[in-house]
Amino acid sequence: MSVKNLSGSGNAGLEVVHLRQMHRVPGFTFQTISKTMQERVVLAQFNIALYLIENSKFPVVLESLYDDLDCNNYSDFCKTVKGFFPAGFISNFEELNDSQKEILYEYGAARLLMYLELLPRVFKSTSKEQADQVDQEVEQGDCSKIFSFREEIALEYIKRAANLCYGNDQQGKVILIFGAAHDFKEKCGQYGYKLTEVNVIQETTHQYEVDGSMETTGGSSEEIAQLVKDHPHIKRLFHSRYVSIDELESLAKQDFTKLKQIISENALIDFVFQGILPVNQLFSVHDNNELKSQIYGAVKDGLLSGEVSFKDLLKLSVSGGLHSINSYKTVEDLKVFVAEQVVEEDTNCLSLYNSTYYNTVSGDIVDRDNN
Repeated sequence: MSVKNLSGSGNAGLEVVHLRQMHRVPGFTFQTISKTMQERVVLAQFNIALYLIENSKFPVVLESLYDDLDCNNYSDFCKTVKGFFPAGFISNFEELNDSQKEILYEYGAARLLMYLELLPRVFKSTSKEQADQVDQEVEQGDCSKIFSFREEIALEYIKRAANLCYGNDQQGKVILIFGAAHDFKEKCGQYGYKLTEVNVIQETTHQYEVDGSMETTGGSSEEIAQLVKDHPHIKRLFHSRYVSIDELESLAKQDFTKLKQIISENALIDFVFQGILPVNQLFSVHDNNELKSQIYGAVKDGLLSGEVSFKDLLKLSVSGGLHSINSYKTVEDLKVFVAEQVVEEDTNCLSLYNSTYYNTVSGDIVDRDNN
């Protein structure tokens, strides 16, 4: 975890610690999200849990929560959750079993620790009416002010938590668990609070800085800015941290019309969002109608589980092996078939390489046996 101290109007007074979380993906359960996203979300929540255990004396304000949670009100459910964690919370990520990971994914670190009675209370960051207002605006596609609105509300509830715990908001520390795409520096400054950011998300090869407001695309073109505005759902690509604005710009320069078509259709974007389809393979998969027609059944399950990759399927497309892949009804059988076919193709390519060489002078492929 990386920590960044960002002072507000002064170092004296309340400190807000923003744990920049990656949370449960709306619309995807632990069972339906890809293995890649499972691990990233669970690991982020695991890191949050470790931080909260070490700092359990400070009040915690949780994103999207519109009712305060108190472990005394959930005694029966606490017993149920404790049954999955008989030794308490596990401090080694590698020792978590699938059931424990699923609970972390579905409930998040703060709720889980409250159910384990390692946190006495979790404070809300909004009201039911405010949450419903946000949901309504998202459904209507009006996302222009959502981030700023939610951040303003969160600051009001941070102040509330501080007053309840310390008697005022001029001392102590409040831990805020909120999405990594949000930036509270300006608003904390307005309140005179000191801000400390803690990044709990494991970075990928697509590491980049997320624009806090997501209203603009920084140095991006007007076309990309309009694309993001017209299709609010692609903002989750940035939130998932599997695509950067630069990568989107690169695709737009290659073929902006094609990019708009892919985003409108949305199907392949879901695979990018879940870390299954690398951005640099997006156009290749989109252009391959045979491959797209095969993404169902065991093939889709194999992609989601990580047992089969788009890279391998693209290789099969070249070798003519795609036509039979959906005759395999289980992921395991499909995995074996794909592995055998890809190895065979790679061997053929190696055989070709061994029998030829590249003439750096003429630029020709030369048969070794005849030269």
